[in-house]
Amino acid sequence: MINEQQRGVLLLVRSALTGNKEQLPTDFNLEEAYTEALKQQIVPLLYYGAMNCDVSGDLPIMEQMLLTTAKAISICESQEQVRDEICRCFESAGIDYVLLKGSVLQSLYPEAGMRLMSDIDILIRMEQYPRILALMTKMGFARGAETDHELPWQKHGVHIELHKSLIPSYNKDFYAYYGTGWQFAKPVAGNHRYDFSDEDQMVYLFSHFAKHYRDMGIGVKHFADLYVYRREKPGLDEDYIRRELKKLSLEKFYAHVLQTLAVWFDGAASTEATDMITAIVLTSGAYGDSRNSFYSNLIKNTASPEECKKACRHRKLELVFLPYRDMCVKFPILKKVPVLLPFMWVARGAGSLFVSNKFRKMRRTMKSLKPECVEGYQESLHLVGLDYHFEDQY
Repeated sequence: MINEQQRGVLLLVRSALTGNKEQLPTDFNLEEAYTEALKQQIVPLLYYGAMNCDVSGDLPIMEQMLLTTAKAISICESQEQVRDEICRCFESAGIDYVLLKGSVLQSLYPEAGMRLMSDIDILIRMEQYPRILALMTKMGFARGAETDHELPWQKHGVHIELHKSLIPSYNKDFYAYYGTGWQFAKPVAGNHRYDFSDEDQMVYLFSHFAKHYRDMGIGVKHFADLYVYRREKPGLDEDYIRRELKKLSLEKFYAHVLQTLAVWFDGAASTEATDMITAIVLTSGAYGDSRNSFYSNLIKNTASPEECKKACRHRKLELVFLPYRDMCVKFPILKKVPVLLPFMWVARGAGSLFVSNKFRKMRRTMKSLKPECVEGYQESLHLVGLDYHFEDQY
């Protein structure tokens, strides 16, 4: 069950999205909520909710929340300008593209700045990438390191993710359904911009939500996305959505998430599954927890409990003795003098001892890296209907 502080956060989010005034718990601490909202990237939601609930705007914490919200609005405007510049350039050059995730969702929120994006996601055709590369360079974008399914770029602090596919190939079960994803895209009025149908957009938003939840955990803002999208698209063909989600083995998780949304926003009764989902979401940051990422990777990639034990031991050693590449980030001198690596390990360890919070965090992480923790994480996923459907998983 959630505590009163967490309930207060959810009430403020609900108020921001519905416009209704909510009665906050008597011992609700807005300063604590602000700290958590920074991790969750939902400060604007809390600010608008607090205003709806008649929290005094003269409080110092409200002034801080207002400043953070104003900054969020400015960031959203910068992102919109960069996104529109790319779209205009792609259109004139005959480049096909699909705007994804935040670019689709931002305009559906009641107020500006409510929905922050970490980056702008755009699906492209890889056969057009040589031309895109030249265009992005000409527009002044700086190229980042390519990943499994993304080609990162940056300009004026705005991050762009050009997607080679909708889902990473290492999420084998979801990737088998989507491939690149272009088969779901339809041209908009004969232009080079493509969109998904409202239903396929919902299926994609939810499968992306499930990917994050399963692989690392997910935050409040992604739950708000699902609520806002469904509210703003009242004519969705739910039968189609459920049929497609069944192909992805997500129909049970979808039912539990819809029930959780009903608990959060409509006052419905909670269940064991909705309590589990709520606890995961409220204790994650905007994009989950690094320990969950480790657990999910073990579930996907280890074939036996013994391999899991070995992987846990190896990860603990890595926490103490960071790999050379990571140590070079902390100690750039290693790039020139790599033989100093053992001494830098000692220096890093000594430094952690003197920075007690950092040392305590490392100890907590090491204690959590146990095979039984991995099994517990897998069981928590199974409870909400979100198993990995990979070959040879144990």
